[in-house]
Amino acid sequence: MSTINRIVIIGAGIAGVNAAKTLLDHDYEGKVVLIDMDENLPYDRPPLSKEYLTGIKDHNGILLHPEEFYQDSRIELKLGKAVAELQPDRKTVILENGEKIGFDKLLITTGSKLRRLQLLDDQEFNNVFYLKTQKDANRLQEQLSSINHLAIIGAGFIGLEVAASMLASGKKVTVFEAAKTPLSRVLGEDMGNYIAQKHREKGIEIYTDDFITKFIGESAIQAVETKEGRKIDCDAVLVGIGVSTDGLLVQDKLDFHDGIIVNEFCETSAPDIFAAGDCARWTYPVSGEAIRIEHWDHAMNQGATAAVNMLTPGSQPFTTIPYFWSDQHDLAIQYVGHPTQWDQTVMRGTTETDQFTMFYLLNQRVVGALIVNQPVNVLPVRRLISQAVLVSADQLGDEQVKLKSIIKQAAAIK
Repeated sequence: MSTINRIVIIGAGIAGVNAAKTLLDHDYEGKVVLIDMDENLPYDRPPLSKEYLTGIKDHNGILLHPEEFYQDSRIELKLGKAVAELQPDRKTVILENGEKIGFDKLLITTGSKLRRLQLLDDQEFNNVFYLKTQKDANRLQEQLSSINHLAIIGAGFIGLEVAASMLASGKKVTVFEAAKTPLSRVLGEDMGNYIAQKHREKGIEIYTDDFITKFIGESAIQAVETKEGRKIDCDAVLVGIGVSTDGLLVQDKLDFHDGIIVNEFCETSAPDIFAAGDCARWTYPVSGEAIRIEHWDHAMNQGATAAVNMLTPGSQPFTTIPYFWSDQHDLAIQYVGHPTQWDQTVMRGTTETDQFTMFYLLNQRVVGALIVNQPVNVLPVRRLISQAVLVSADQLGDEQVKLKSIIKQAAAIK
Protein backbone atom coordinates (compact mmCIF):
# COMPACT_ATOMS: atom_id res chain seq x y z
CA MET A 1 0.00 0.00 0.00
CA SER A 2 2.91 2.33 0.72
CA THR A 3 3.91 2.37 -2.95
CA ILE A 4 0.54 3.80 -4.01
CA ASN A 5 1.11 7.50 -3.68
CA ARG A 6 -1.64 8.87 -5.88
CA ILE A 7 -4.99 7.47 -6.95
CA VAL A 8 -6.92 9.41 -9.58
CA ILE A 9 -10.68 9.04 -9.91
CA ILE A 10 -12.45 10.39 -12.99
CA GLY A 11 -16.09 11.08 -12.13
CA ALA A 12 -17.46 12.49 -8.87
CA GLY A 13 -20.83 10.74 -8.79
CA ILE A 14 -21.76 8.25 -6.10
CA ALA A 15 -19.36 5.59 -7.47
CA GLY A 16 -16.33 7.87 -7.50
CA VAL A 17 -17.04 9.62 -4.21
CA ASN A 18 -17.80 6.40 -2.36
CA ALA A 19 -14.61 4.89 -3.76
CA ALA A 20 -12.64 7.86 -2.41
CA LYS A 21 -14.28 7.54 0.99
CA THR A 22 -13.62 3.79 1.03
CA LEU A 23 -9.93 4.39 0.34
CA LEU A 24 -9.69 6.63 3.39
CA ASP A 25 -11.76 4.22 5.48
CA HIS A 26 -9.19 1.53 4.64
CA ASP A 27 -6.33 3.72 5.92
CA TYR A 28 -4.97 4.66 2.53
CA GLU A 29 -2.33 7.29 3.26
CA GLY A 30 -1.66 8.59 -0.21
CA LYS A 31 -3.42 11.28 -2.21
CA VAL A 32 -6.76 10.99 -4.00
CA VAL A 33 -7.49 13.29 -6.94
CA LEU A 34 -11.19 13.44 -7.82
CA ILE A 35 -11.95 14.97 -11.23
CA ASP A 36 -15.37 15.93 -12.58
CA MET A 37 -16.78 18.15 -15.33
CA ASP A 38 -19.53 19.40 -13.02
CA GLU A 39 -18.59 22.58 -11.17
CA ASN A 40 -20.75 21.78 -8.13
CA LEU A 41 -19.62 19.86 -5.08
CA PRO A 42 -20.42 16.15 -5.61
CA TYR A 43 -24.15 15.63 -5.15
CA ASP A 44 -26.77 12.91 -5.08
CA ARG A 45 -28.69 12.47 -8.34
CA PRO A 46 -31.88 10.58 -7.34
CA PRO A 47 -33.43 13.66 -5.63
CA LEU A 48 -33.08 15.70 -8.84
CA SER A 49 -36.33 14.23 -10.21
CA LYS A 50 -38.13 14.42 -6.88
CA GLU A 51 -37.31 16.42 -3.73
CA TYR A 52 -34.82 18.82 -5.33
CA LEU A 53 -37.01 19.55 -8.33
CA THR A 54 -39.99 20.36 -6.13
CA GLY A 55 -37.97 22.41 -3.65
CA ILE A 56 -38.20 20.04 -0.68
CA LYS A 57 -34.40 19.76 -0.69
CA ASP A 58 -31.97 22.57 -1.48
CA HIS A 59 -28.39 22.46 -2.77
CA ASN A 60 -26.94 21.48 0.61
CA GLY A 61 -29.62 18.85 1.03
CA ILE A 62 -28.39 16.81 -1.94
CA LEU A 63 -24.63 16.99 -1.33
CA LEU A 64 -22.96 13.61 -0.90
CA HIS A 65 -20.69 15.19 1.70
CA PRO A 66 -20.35 18.73 3.03
CA GLU A 67 -17.44 20.81 1.76
CA GLU A 68 -15.54 20.21 5.01
CA PHE A 69 -15.27 16.51 4.19
CA TYR A 70 -12.97 17.25 1.25
CA GLN A 71 -11.05 19.95 3.11
CA ASP A 72 -10.36 17.70 6.08
CA SER A 73 -9.49 14.62 4.05
CA ARG A 74 -6.77 13.88 1.52
CA ILE A 75 -9.13 14.24 -1.43
CA GLU A 76 -8.20 16.92 -3.93
CA LEU A 77 -11.23 18.06 -5.93
CA LYS A 78 -10.78 19.21 -9.49
CA LEU A 79 -14.28 20.36 -10.39
CA GLY A 80 -15.35 21.87 -13.68
CA LYS A 81 -12.49 19.96 -15.32
CA ALA A 82 -12.79 17.58 -18.25
CA VAL A 83 -10.31 14.83 -19.06
CA ALA A 84 -9.18 15.16 -22.67
CA GLU A 85 -6.87 12.18 -22.93
CA LEU A 86 -5.97 8.99 -21.12
CA GLN A 87 -2.43 7.61 -21.45
CA PRO A 88 -2.42 4.17 -19.82
CA ASP A 89 1.22 3.39 -20.67
CA ARG A 90 2.42 6.61 -19.06
CA LYS A 91 -0.08 6.37 -16.22
CA THR A 92 -1.21 9.89 -16.99
CA VAL A 93 -4.47 11.71 -17.60
CA ILE A 94 -4.47 15.03 -19.46
CA LEU A 95 -7.13 17.64 -18.75
CA GLU A 96 -8.60 19.89 -21.42
CA ASN A 97 -6.54 22.79 -20.09
CA GLY A 98 -3.37 20.78 -20.74
CA GLU A 99 -2.68 19.85 -17.12
CA LYS A 100 -1.09 16.42 -16.76
CA ILE A 101 -1.84 14.28 -13.72
CA GLY A 102 0.10 11.12 -13.05
CA PHE A 103 -1.37 8.17 -11.16
CA ASP A 104 -0.36 4.92 -9.55
CA LYS A 105 -3.93 3.66 -9.80
CA LEU A 106 -6.83 5.06 -11.83
CA LEU A 107 -10.57 4.56 -11.34
CA ILE A 108 -12.99 5.57 -14.10
CA THR A 109 -16.51 6.32 -12.87
CA THR A 110 -17.74 8.61 -15.63
CA GLY A 111 -21.31 7.31 -15.54
CA SER A 112 -23.57 7.58 -18.56
CA LYS A 113 -24.79 10.26 -20.91
CA LEU A 114 -28.35 11.17 -21.87
CA ARG A 115 -29.80 10.08 -25.17
CA ARG A 116 -30.84 13.13 -27.18
CA LEU A 117 -34.03 13.28 -29.20
CA GLN A 118 -33.02 13.39 -32.85
CA LEU A 119 -36.22 15.20 -33.79
CA LEU A 120 -34.90 18.21 -31.86
CA ASP A 121 -31.44 18.25 -33.44
CA ASP A 122 -32.19 21.00 -35.93
CA GLN A 123 -34.55 23.00 -33.73
CA GLU A 124 -33.92 25.30 -30.80
CA PHE A 125 -36.66 25.82 -28.22
CA ASN A 126 -36.23 27.49 -24.85
CA ASN A 127 -38.73 25.21 -23.11
CA VAL A 128 -37.22 21.79 -23.87
CA PHE A 129 -35.58 20.09 -20.89
CA TYR A 130 -33.41 17.09 -20.10
CA LEU A 131 -32.70 15.93 -16.55
CA LYS A 132 -29.31 14.52 -15.69
CA THR A 133 -27.40 17.15 -13.73
CA GLN A 134 -28.11 19.72 -11.04
CA LYS A 135 -27.79 22.37 -13.73
CA ASP A 136 -30.56 20.64 -15.70
CA ALA A 137 -32.79 20.53 -12.62
CA ASN A 138 -32.08 24.20 -11.84
CA ARG A 139 -33.09 25.23 -15.33
CA LEU A 140 -36.38 23.36 -15.12
CA GLN A 141 -37.02 24.56 -11.59
CA GLU A 142 -36.50 28.20 -12.62
CA GLN A 143 -39.24 27.93 -15.21
CA LEU A 144 -41.76 25.89 -13.21
CA SER A 145 -43.92 28.90 -12.38
CA SER A 146 -44.60 29.47 -16.09
CA ILE A 147 -45.34 25.80 -16.82
CA ASN A 148 -48.94 24.65 -16.49
CA HIS A 149 -48.82 21.62 -18.79
CA LEU A 150 -45.67 19.53 -19.13
CA ALA A 151 -45.25 16.96 -21.90
CA ILE A 152 -42.84 14.14 -21.06
CA ILE A 153 -41.26 11.98 -23.75
CA GLY A 154 -40.48 8.54 -22.34
CA ALA A 155 -42.28 6.56 -19.63
CA GLY A 156 -39.18 5.14 -17.99
CA PHE A 157 -38.52 5.51 -14.28
CA ILE A 158 -37.12 9.04 -14.56
CA GLY A 159 -39.99 10.21 -16.76
CA LEU A 160 -42.59 8.76 -14.42
CA GLU A 161 -40.87 10.13 -11.32
CA VAL A 162 -40.88 13.61 -12.82
CA ALA A 163 -44.52 13.13 -13.83
CA ALA A 164 -45.44 12.31 -10.23
CA SER A 165 -43.42 15.25 -8.89
CA MET A 166 -44.97 17.71 -11.33
CA LEU A 167 -48.49 16.47 -10.60
CA ALA A 168 -47.84 16.97 -6.89
CA SER A 169 -46.79 20.54 -7.74
CA GLY A 170 -50.13 21.21 -9.39
CA LYS A 171 -49.05 20.78 -13.01
CA LYS A 172 -50.90 18.95 -15.75
CA VAL A 173 -48.76 16.17 -17.18
CA THR A 174 -48.94 14.17 -20.41
CA VAL A 175 -46.52 11.30 -21.04
CA PHE A 176 -45.73 9.82 -24.46
CA GLU A 177 -44.24 6.33 -24.71
CA ALA A 178 -43.31 4.70 -28.02
CA ALA A 179 -43.61 1.18 -26.61
CA LYS A 180 -46.99 -0.51 -26.19
CA THR A 181 -46.43 -0.89 -22.44
CA PRO A 182 -44.25 1.31 -20.19
CA LEU A 183 -41.35 -0.50 -18.53
CA SER A 184 -42.34 -3.82 -20.11
CA ARG A 185 -38.75 -4.68 -21.02
CA VAL A 186 -37.81 -4.57 -17.34
CA LEU A 187 -41.02 -5.53 -15.54
CA GLY A 188 -43.12 -7.38 -18.10
CA GLU A 189 -46.43 -6.22 -19.53
CA ASP A 190 -48.62 -6.88 -16.47
CA MET A 191 -46.48 -4.83 -14.09
CA GLY A 192 -45.83 -2.14 -16.70
CA ASN A 193 -49.59 -1.76 -17.16
CA TYR A 194 -50.12 -1.71 -13.40
CA ILE A 195 -47.72 1.20 -12.88
CA ALA A 196 -49.11 3.10 -15.87
CA GLN A 197 -52.62 2.66 -14.51
CA LYS A 198 -51.62 4.04 -11.09
CA HIS A 199 -50.41 7.20 -12.83
CA ARG A 200 -53.59 7.47 -14.88
CA GLU A 201 -55.69 7.13 -11.74
CA LYS A 202 -53.87 10.14 -10.31
CA GLY A 203 -54.72 12.20 -13.39
CA ILE A 204 -51.64 11.83 -15.58
CA GLU A 205 -52.29 11.21 -19.26
CA ILE A 206 -50.14 8.42 -20.69
CA TYR A 207 -50.23 7.67 -24.41
CA THR A 208 -48.50 4.44 -25.39
CA ASP A 209 -47.56 3.03 -28.79
CA ASP A 210 -47.31 6.65 -29.92
CA PHE A 211 -44.57 9.22 -30.26
CA ILE A 212 -44.14 12.87 -31.15
CA THR A 213 -43.50 13.64 -34.81
CA LYS A 214 -43.74 17.43 -34.76
CA PHE A 215 -43.21 20.35 -32.41
CA ILE A 216 -45.35 23.42 -32.97
CA GLY A 217 -43.94 26.80 -32.05
CA GLU A 218 -41.12 29.17 -32.91
CA SER A 219 -38.78 29.94 -30.02
CA ALA A 220 -40.92 27.91 -27.62
CA ILE A 221 -42.99 24.76 -28.08
CA GLN A 222 -46.70 25.45 -27.78
CA ALA A 223 -48.04 22.06 -28.88
CA VAL A 224 -46.95 18.65 -30.12
CA GLU A 225 -48.31 16.33 -32.79
CA THR A 226 -47.95 12.54 -32.67
CA LYS A 227 -47.80 9.59 -35.03
CA GLU A 228 -51.40 8.75 -34.19
CA GLY A 229 -52.58 12.24 -35.11
CA ARG A 230 -52.95 13.63 -31.61
CA LYS A 231 -52.34 17.33 -31.08
CA ILE A 232 -51.61 18.27 -27.47
CA ASP A 233 -51.05 21.81 -26.20
CA CYS A 234 -48.21 22.17 -23.67
CA ASP A 235 -45.94 24.77 -22.08
CA ALA A 236 -42.78 22.69 -21.96
CA VAL A 237 -41.30 19.33 -22.97
CA LEU A 238 -39.08 17.05 -20.88
CA VAL A 239 -37.12 14.38 -22.76
CA GLY A 240 -36.40 11.17 -20.84
CA ILE A 241 -35.50 8.49 -23.37
CA GLY A 242 -32.69 6.78 -21.51
CA VAL A 243 -28.92 6.92 -21.40
CA SER A 244 -25.93 5.48 -23.22
CA THR A 245 -22.21 5.12 -22.59
CA ASP A 246 -19.43 7.21 -24.08
CA GLY A 247 -16.29 5.33 -25.04
CA LEU A 248 -14.44 8.31 -26.51
CA LEU A 249 -11.97 8.64 -23.63
CA VAL A 250 -11.01 4.95 -23.60
CA GLN A 251 -11.33 4.20 -27.31
CA ASP A 252 -8.47 1.96 -28.52
CA LYS A 253 -6.97 2.03 -25.01
CA LEU A 254 -9.28 -0.18 -22.96
CA ASP A 255 -11.61 -3.02 -23.90
CA PHE A 256 -15.00 -1.38 -24.48
CA HIS A 257 -18.37 -2.69 -25.60
CA ASP A 258 -21.26 -0.47 -24.52
CA GLY A 259 -19.27 0.01 -21.35
CA ILE A 260 -15.72 -0.46 -20.12
CA ILE A 261 -15.15 -4.19 -19.72
CA VAL A 262 -14.08 -5.12 -16.19
CA ASN A 263 -13.50 -8.40 -14.37
CA GLU A 264 -14.92 -9.39 -11.00
CA PHE A 265 -12.37 -7.15 -9.27
CA CYS A 266 -13.37 -4.09 -11.33
CA GLU A 267 -10.07 -4.25 -13.26
CA THR A 268 -10.03 -3.11 -16.88
CA SER A 269 -7.84 -4.52 -19.65
CA ALA A 270 -5.01 -2.13 -18.66
CA PRO A 271 -2.90 -2.65 -15.53
CA ASP A 272 -3.78 -0.47 -12.53
CA ILE A 273 -6.87 0.98 -14.23
CA PHE A 274 -10.28 0.18 -12.80
CA ALA A 275 -13.85 1.15 -13.67
CA ALA A 276 -17.13 1.11 -11.75
CA GLY A 277 -20.72 2.27 -11.94
CA ASP A 278 -22.79 3.09 -15.02
CA CYS A 279 -19.78 3.10 -17.34
CA ALA A 280 -18.59 -0.43 -16.45
CA ARG A 281 -19.71 -3.73 -17.97
CA TRP A 282 -19.16 -6.79 -15.78
CA THR A 283 -20.18 -10.44 -15.68
CA TYR A 284 -23.20 -10.92 -13.44
CA PRO A 285 -22.58 -14.12 -11.43
CA VAL A 286 -26.25 -15.11 -11.30
CA SER A 287 -26.71 -15.33 -15.06
CA GLY A 288 -23.17 -15.30 -16.43
CA GLU A 289 -24.17 -12.41 -18.70
CA ALA A 290 -22.04 -9.32 -19.27
CA ILE A 291 -24.27 -6.47 -18.13
CA ARG A 292 -24.13 -2.77 -17.35
CA ILE A 293 -26.22 -1.36 -14.49
CA GLU A 294 -27.37 2.25 -14.26
CA HIS A 295 -28.51 2.53 -10.65
CA TRP A 296 -27.34 4.31 -7.50
CA ASP A 297 -26.97 1.27 -5.26
CA HIS A 298 -24.91 -0.58 -7.85
CA ALA A 299 -22.60 2.39 -8.42
CA MET A 300 -22.10 2.93 -4.69
CA ASN A 301 -21.21 -0.71 -4.01
CA GLN A 302 -19.07 -1.26 -7.10
CA GLY A 303 -17.14 1.95 -6.43
CA ALA A 304 -16.35 0.71 -2.93
CA THR A 305 -15.30 -2.71 -4.26
CA ALA A 306 -12.99 -1.11 -6.81
CA ALA A 307 -11.34 0.94 -4.05
CA VAL A 308 -10.63 -2.16 -1.96
CA ASN A 309 -9.12 -3.97 -4.94
CA MET A 310 -6.95 -0.99 -5.85
CA LEU A 311 -5.36 -1.24 -2.42
CA THR A 312 -5.27 -5.05 -2.24
CA PRO A 313 -5.47 -6.52 -5.77
CA GLY A 314 -7.84 -9.43 -6.27
CA SER A 315 -9.07 -9.38 -2.71
CA GLN A 316 -12.80 -8.70 -3.10
CA PRO A 317 -14.91 -9.88 -6.05
CA PHE A 318 -17.97 -7.81 -6.83
CA THR A 319 -21.06 -10.00 -6.40
CA THR A 320 -23.73 -7.55 -5.21
CA ILE A 321 -27.22 -8.29 -6.54
CA PRO A 322 -28.54 -5.26 -8.49
CA TYR A 323 -31.15 -3.15 -6.73
CA PHE A 324 -32.97 0.10 -7.38
CA TRP A 325 -35.90 2.04 -6.02
CA SER A 326 -38.36 4.58 -7.36
CA ASP A 327 -40.89 6.69 -5.46
CA GLN A 328 -44.00 7.47 -7.51
CA HIS A 329 -47.10 8.95 -5.87
CA ASP A 330 -47.82 6.66 -2.90
CA LEU A 331 -45.89 3.74 -4.37
CA ALA A 332 -42.52 2.80 -2.89
CA ILE A 333 -41.18 0.70 -5.75
CA GLN A 334 -38.11 -1.50 -5.28
CA TYR A 335 -36.58 -3.89 -7.77
CA VAL A 336 -34.05 -6.60 -7.05
CA GLY A 337 -32.06 -8.62 -9.57
CA HIS A 338 -31.48 -8.25 -13.28
CA PRO A 339 -33.56 -10.81 -15.16
CA THR A 340 -33.39 -10.53 -18.93
CA GLN A 341 -35.69 -13.51 -19.25
CA TRP A 342 -38.03 -15.52 -17.05
CA ASP A 343 -40.44 -18.42 -17.55
CA GLN A 344 -42.78 -17.84 -14.60
CA THR A 345 -44.05 -15.04 -12.39
CA VAL A 346 -45.50 -15.41 -8.89
CA MET A 347 -47.48 -12.73 -7.05
CA ARG A 348 -47.21 -12.43 -3.27
CA GLY A 349 -49.85 -9.96 -2.05
CA THR A 350 -52.28 -8.10 -4.31
CA THR A 351 -52.25 -5.18 -6.71
CA GLU A 352 -55.61 -4.13 -5.28
CA THR A 353 -53.96 -3.24 -1.97
CA ASP A 354 -50.83 -1.84 -3.68
CA GLN A 355 -48.78 -4.08 -1.41
CA PHE A 356 -47.14 -6.98 -3.18
CA THR A 357 -43.99 -8.66 -4.39
CA MET A 358 -43.89 -9.97 -7.94
CA PHE A 359 -41.27 -12.71 -8.31
CA TYR A 360 -39.62 -13.49 -11.66
CA LEU A 361 -38.48 -17.10 -11.91
CA LEU A 362 -36.32 -18.98 -14.36
CA ASN A 363 -36.03 -22.77 -14.03
CA GLN A 364 -37.69 -22.60 -10.59
CA ARG A 365 -35.15 -20.11 -9.28
CA VAL A 366 -35.85 -16.50 -8.32
CA VAL A 367 -33.93 -14.20 -10.67
CA GLY A 368 -35.68 -10.93 -9.84
CA ALA A 369 -38.55 -9.29 -7.97
CA LEU A 370 -40.61 -6.13 -8.14
CA ILE A 371 -41.50 -5.05 -4.61
CA VAL A 372 -44.25 -2.47 -4.06
CA ASN A 373 -44.80 -1.06 -0.56
CA GLN A 374 -43.23 -4.13 1.04
CA PRO A 375 -39.67 -3.01 1.85
CA VAL A 376 -39.18 -5.79 4.38
CA ASN A 377 -38.95 -8.25 1.48
CA VAL A 378 -35.86 -6.71 -0.12
CA LEU A 379 -33.19 -8.52 1.90
CA PRO A 380 -34.74 -12.01 1.74
CA VAL A 381 -35.30 -11.59 -2.00
CA ARG A 382 -31.65 -10.69 -2.43
CA ARG A 383 -30.72 -13.87 -0.58
CA LEU A 384 -33.04 -15.99 -2.73
CA ILE A 385 -31.42 -14.63 -5.89
CA SER A 386 -27.82 -14.90 -4.71
CA GLN A 387 -28.25 -18.45 -3.41
CA ALA A 388 -29.93 -19.57 -6.66
CA VAL A 389 -31.91 -22.27 -4.88
CA LEU A 390 -34.94 -24.16 -6.19
CA VAL A 391 -38.15 -22.74 -4.74
CA SER A 392 -41.82 -23.67 -4.60
CA ALA A 393 -44.03 -21.25 -6.51
CA ASP A 394 -46.93 -22.09 -4.18
CA GLN A 395 -44.90 -21.13 -1.12
CA LEU A 396 -43.60 -17.94 -2.74
CA GLY A 397 -47.15 -16.82 -3.38
CA ASP A 398 -48.44 -17.70 0.10
CA GLU A 399 -48.08 -14.76 2.48
CA GLN A 400 -48.58 -17.11 5.41
CA VAL A 401 -45.23 -18.71 4.58
CA LYS A 402 -42.37 -16.44 5.60
CA LEU A 403 -39.67 -15.84 3.01
CA LYS A 404 -37.00 -16.63 5.60
CA SER A 405 -38.44 -20.12 6.05
CA ILE A 406 -38.46 -20.66 2.28
CA ILE A 407 -34.77 -19.70 2.19
CA LYS A 408 -33.95 -22.14 5.00
CA GLN A 409 -35.88 -25.00 3.39
CA ALA A 410 -34.31 -24.40 -0.01
CA ALA A 411 -30.83 -24.15 1.46
CA ALA A 412 -31.31 -27.42 3.33
CA ILE A 413 -32.37 -29.22 0.14
CA LYS A 414 -29.48 -27.73 -1.80
